[in-house]
Amino acid sequence: MVSGQKELNNKKMDNGQTEYANMILNIFNRAVEEAVREATANQKRTETGYMTVKKVSEYTGLSTSTINNLTREGKLKFFQPSGKHGRKLFTKEMVEDYLNG
Repeated sequence: MVSGQKELNNKKMDNGQTEYANMILNIFNRAVEEAVREATANQKRTETGYMTVKKVSEYTGLSTSTINNLTREGKLKFFQPSGKHGRKLFTKEMVEDYLNG
């Protein structure tokens, strides 16, 4: 049974209200599942040593715009396994090389 569904079934609602409440509950559960998948994927990328622009920003204290400018200028190395429009990925070594000059 979907989390929270038991509580919904115990409340007195007409069929329209119950269907609407179940729909909202399903949307919420899907959002939570997606957030867990994203967090797991981010953790795996971090464990493998890859960081996204956002993670590099958090690690260095530089803004994401600055990180993107540095990559465009060729000052900060990165790779894009998904192609030209894919996510930019960095290793800690790439970031450290830039920071250490």
